[in-house]
Amino acid sequence: MTDIVVSRVQQPGTYWDETTPGFGVRVGKNRKTWIVMRGQIRQRVRIGHYPRMSLADARKEAKKLLFEEPTKNPAITFQGAYDEYKADVIEHKKPTTQVEYRRLLTKYFTPTIGRKRLAELAYEQIMECVKHASTSEAVHALAVCRAFLRWCIRPPRRYLKSSPLEGVPLVSSVIVISSVLRRLSISVCSVTTLGSVRRPRRGRRANSPQIPSAGTS
Repeated sequence: MTDIVVSRVQQPGTYWDETTPGFGVRVGKNRKTWIVMRGQIRQRVRIGHYPRMSLADARKEAKKLLFEEPTKNPAITFQGAYDEYKADVIEHKKPTTQVEYRRLLTKYFTPTIGRKRLAELAYEQIMECVKHASTSEAVHALAVCRAFLRWCIRPPRRYLKSSPLEGVPLVSSVIVISSVLRRLSISVCSVTTLGSVRRPRRGRRANSPQIPSAGTS
């Protein structure tokens, strides 16, 4: 398999690399996806998309995955893991937190990626779920989703080897920065408004009422 072959192939199907067994590219109608098949259970894992991810980078990632042990339940979907997460985690939180967790996960994620396998989820797919949300809402939704995906990694589940949201900025940091920028913007506007007020030039007296002298009538 070469870059030229991958760029030219248009016929839908799965094409396997001869130099790296278990690694290949799946050609669809709209895009090409790097995949790896591993283990006796033949777990299929999506690595990334061409041409955003080059052949060299995809092959390197595939070799790393082929040496790792497959996840415990590769077929579990986002919705299936979420159902377990509700019983194991959400139901033990404060009532207000329970409502917020359920609202964010069911509003932004389960309708779009609920039926997708956890092992095949990509960062871009998760970010796509919150693209129409406000900044603060998106930040909170991603924070809750990240907590859920971290739960999927921990034993005894091990539904994932790593989280697609690892590295996303913390909620508190983003909120603090946004708040500071908003306050700074208000301060700048206030200074600009005050600076537009005309002041008398130096050397000139401000106009003041003239007091008549004692000799004038």
